[in-house]
Amino acid sequence: MISMILAIVDRERDAAFSSLFRDSGVLTAFSTPCLGTAQAGVLDMLGLEKSEKTLVYALTYRREAEKLMKQMIYSLGINVPGGGIAITIPINSFGGSNGMHWLLNGSNDEQGEVDIMDNKRDFPYDLIVVVAQRDHSELVMSAARPAGARGGTIVHAKGTGGEYAAKFFGVTIADEKDIILIVVRHEQKNDIMKAIMEKAGVKTPARAVAFSVPVESVAGLASVMKA
Repeated sequence: MISMILAIVDRERDAAFSSLFRDSGVLTAFSTPCLGTAQAGVLDMLGLEKSEKTLVYALTYRREAEKLMKQMIYSLGINVPGGGIAITIPINSFGGSNGMHWLLNGSNDEQGEVDIMDNKRDFPYDLIVVVAQRDHSELVMSAARPAGARGGTIVHAKGTGGEYAAKFFGVTIADEKDIILIVVRHEQKNDIMKAIMEKAGVKTPARAVAFSVPVESVAGLASVMKA
């Protein structure tokens, strides 16, 4: 089984987390700037500030992802207030075993078949991904918070949709976008997504589109996730 790890940490800790991934032999690891959006009360409780963040993400085997999560807790203190948050997401399929082994092992040799995720598994958390017009992330979060969201992370991006996609959605996909990442308990997901689409959906200035993916495990912000 393959997992994607996402870690959201203060910008100055980027090097430490990137080094951990690299030293653990993870070949497919990237980082990108982002912004935190937690409410003031939550920020105060956790000792965080509404500051610039870094999103570090990587693909690796599930057993290695489990080891990395433990190292982020015990070596880098991600569970300490202000330490950040990390999640693992199961990968459902891969476009060819050659591609998979090149990404994970740096090898072009086929070394077996790609495992298929057990769709019957129960996942305790979900990652809600919202794509919205640039500078409308607060409208999305204002909709999500009353439904139970405790905070999110904003990644600035530029779409690459073609002419048909632009006409279909009624908005230029190639415009610059805000991607908002919100980790929630599974039982909160439907209410939060419904609130986002009602108050920040395609008929609003945010023109948000949302989807969710299952999350295997969470490290950091434990007091928020259990609240």
